[in-house]
Amino acid sequence: MRKTSPAFTLIELLIAMAVLALMLVFLLQITSQTMQATKRTTQQLNSTQSARQCLDALSTDIAHAVLMGGATILTAPGAGGTSPALAFLTCGRGPDSTPSRFLAVSYKLGNNTLTRSYKAIGWADVPGTYPNLLSAAEEAATSPVFTSTLSTGILQFSVLAILEDGSRVSLLTPPANAAGAATIDGQSVPSGWTALVPSKPPLPSPLNSGTARVRGLLVAIASVDEQDFSLLATIPSFSQAAAATSDPVGAWETELAIQSLPGPARAAIRFSSKIIPFP
Repeated sequence: MRKTSPAFTLIELLIAMAVLALMLVFLLQITSQTMQATKRTTQQLNSTQSARQCLDALSTDIAHAVLMGGATILTAPGAGGTSPALAFLTCGRGPDSTPSRFLAVSYKLGNNTLTRSYKAIGWADVPGTYPNLLSAAEEAATSPVFTSTLSTGILQFSVLAILEDGSRVSLLTPPANAAGAATIDGQSVPSGWTALVPSKPPLPSPLNSGTARVRGLLVAIASVDEQDFSLLATIPSFSQAAAATSDPVGAWETELAIQSLPGPARAAIRFSSKIIPFP
């Protein structure tokens, strides 16, 4: 009598196929979640990297800023009174090899893009082309030769002055300079700008007990990576009023908590800040 080999019944085959299908579904879900988490982490890193690139560039320029001989950092509100602009002289050099005395640089936010503009100031320009060092510093903002994009997807750019007593003041309402709104150390402050008085010598004169001297800047940036920025139907509005507090990042995080945004877009928005001391 011939033996027959055992075989699976139809029900057993269906059960095996169902188990295999479930395993494939679970595997696909795990793979998809892992890919999404990796993508989200990459986008967050890109967003943070964009902000850090801006902070590093500004830190380098301020580390070489010219804060003597009447030269100092100028600040002015941006369009609509938001996002203060900065303009000052540094000891850096421009993109060409022509020797220059100073490099005038300026930073400002517009259309969610933070830009750095600069112009070389020659040895014969001061005095000469420009009445003083303050007017030379303004050249980077009013008549730049080069403008570079530091980062797109910048939702807000806030700068606070750190005073000698440790208090922080928004540059939208900057501290008074040494001699009122018109001059500093005998030099005229360009119209529309305010000149900050550094706390380290040599100090501008005349000084008085009411002079608000600045030790450094607190710079805060709200950013989002380029891909998420293009997908946002409405750009979150982080107010400068909230950023005028001593903790801009904390204020923005509170505002973000009440924003009506999809979870992925909310997670992609990053806040970065850095204290930059004056040289």
